[in-house]
Amino acid sequence: MVISTVRELNQGRKFILPPSLLAVLYIGLIASTLAATAVATPGSDSFAQEAARGMGVAAAAMLAAQFVSSGRIKALSSGVGLDVVLGFHRFAASMLLWFVALHVLAFVAPTLALGPARAGQHLLTLLTSPRMLTGVLAVAGLLAIIVASVKRDAWMKYEVWRLTHGCSALVVLALTGHHVMTTGTASFAPGLWGFWLVVFGAAGAAFAHIYVGRPLLARRVSWRLDAVTKLTPRLLEVTMTQTRGPAFSFIAGQFVWLNFRPGLTQPFDNPFSIASGPEELPRMRFLIKTVGDLTRSLPGLRPGADIGVDGPHGDLIVEGRDAGSILLVAGGVGLAPLIGVLRSLAAQGDKRPIRCIYAAGAPGNLVYADEMRRLESQLNLVNFFTVDEAPPDWAGGAGPIDATLIRRALDSLDRDHTLALICGPTPMMIATADMIAEEGVPLSGIVYERFAYD
Repeated sequence: MVISTVRELNQGRKFILPPSLLAVLYIGLIASTLAATAVATPGSDSFAQEAARGMGVAAAAMLAAQFVSSGRIKALSSGVGLDVVLGFHRFAASMLLWFVALHVLAFVAPTLALGPARAGQHLLTLLTSPRMLTGVLAVAGLLAIIVASVKRDAWMKYEVWRLTHGCSALVVLALTGHHVMTTGTASFAPGLWGFWLVVFGAAGAAFAHIYVGRPLLARRVSWRLDAVTKLTPRLLEVTMTQTRGPAFSFIAGQFVWLNFRPGLTQPFDNPFSIASGPEELPRMRFLIKTVGDLTRSLPGLRPGADIGVDGPHGDLIVEGRDAGSILLVAGGVGLAPLIGVLRSLAAQGDKRPIRCIYAAGAPGNLVYADEMRRLESQLNLVNFFTVDEAPPDWAGGAGPIDATLIRRALDSLDRDHTLALICGPTPMMIATADMIAEEGVPLSGIVYERFAYD
């Protein structure tokens, strides 16, 4: 399977951490936690107790790291891609839960030789001990967070989940800190207090940055809603103009977090790809699909309404990459960032060969298709349109994107120097990336980015 591949880009960015450094920092955090614990508490316990202690401190460090892997810190997400950061966030949460379970079981392990009943009694004694209360509550809170994330769509609205997810995580962090400082290794190794204060303090600072700092910074810039235009029954074009603050800048293909209720901060913003190029600033356009309570309410907004903008974010971009030729593949509303790329390339008078595959359910859902055909006269562009439901008079392709269509689009392009940007439903992006790779495009030249928060 091909995964999203992004490179370190410096254009328009102030500070970006490369993927290799991020991996080293994460492993280094856990290793330094184990090392500090080993130095402060040299071999005074049994192997089982040492293992339990190691699992516990590693889990505490992993919990702190979760606060900086939420996808809202640019220095992290801009270096590897939002989907990679969020995928790691979910994976690390599951690993964290395993470490917590092993932390508890390691304390019980020595009594297993005495029989299941004795081990169960020992476990119950541990869990009901007043000294363990904050640790038990932290584990219960962690379980609740994970279950709520998995069942989010069925149980609660997006904004409610965002708010409870962050606040619950902060409570779990505080409970874990109390458990470590009063019951864990730091309770009898005061030398570790400073270490843990730094670790938990950094996690708390990340929370404050995401939930307080960034919203306050976003308020320096004001945006006014110009219009909400219905393009199809479920696709809207939203246009807005900056009216105050430092001049906004972005790279074509990036996204921002939009808050249509700017009087409220987190968690009332949502990510949307910019469907225009930076050449159109101070005006921005967005292509938005009505899929939830927020997006369904957009047609009711009046022109002149204030909109909060946090960004830019994302790496689904051409600028700064090795791209002798360009392949754009869009599925449905996934056209949003890619039409922005096309519009920007046209404004720049780009001469590189560009091929664009655009798939939708029916011809009427191929928004901006007429504009894309007109761009063929301004760019070295060839469009390939395909639909799932093709009427008899349809002159384009029929059916989903397949290897034959990919091969046609890549025909005459230098595959070794082709950059492929893909945006659409996740299964479509993964399958398309695989097919493009099989046609000889290097993995480093295949980029996609998805918004996934569950």
